[in-house]
Amino acid sequence: VRVARFLQPHERAQQAALVSYPRSGNSLLRSLLESCSGVITGSDTPRHAPLSRHLAAFGLAGEGVTDGRVWLVKSHWPERKGCREVGVHATVLIVRNPIDAIDSYWHFVLTQTHTDSVRESEYDRLAAEWKEHVARESAVWAAFHQHWLATKTPLLVVRYEDLLDPQRRGETLQLVAAFLYARAAPADGASAEAAAAALHGM
Repeated sequence: VRVARFLQPHERAQQAALVSYPRSGNSLLRSLLESCSGVITGSDTPRHAPLSRHLAAFGLAGEGVTDGRVWLVKSHWPERKGCREVGVHATVLIVRNPIDAIDSYWHFVLTQTHTDSVRESEYDRLAAEWKEHVARESAVWAAFHQHWLATKTPLLVVRYEDLLDPQRRGETLQLVAAFLYARAAPADGASAEAAAAALHGM
């Protein structure tokens, strides 16, 4: 595993988006791609927000970075608005089983962390709130994916469950890498050779 770094000005490429409904594996895929490529990924989350600092502490140094130093930018748009708009040339959509995603988001909402879980007794104690959460987030989950499936930007859909499966993880990462490289182009002021070389590890 290599230590990831930001892109230099001469290496910068047109950016791609890594989008997902919350708790669907965005941070996991970012970590895997950074390990493979050696290049830091960014996000449109405010850099100094508590949850951004939490992810940064776990090694995602590109939290809140959306400029040319990163080649891939995490977003939950349109489920939530990021700190700034980012123009992208391609999109990778991570999809997780909605039952698991909505349940995981419940834990996230109650604990305000990416790692902690609530006690099972909270489902009974907050039964009305849980029912409202499921009804609301089911509609949000569906609308989120309908939005991205209708995008005119080149789109690749990957399953969160395939990232967890050791037998399918490598194949999934290869699909993501092939999709992104097939659509990569240098940003203004960068050379195609340098941009490609910067990501040669994937």
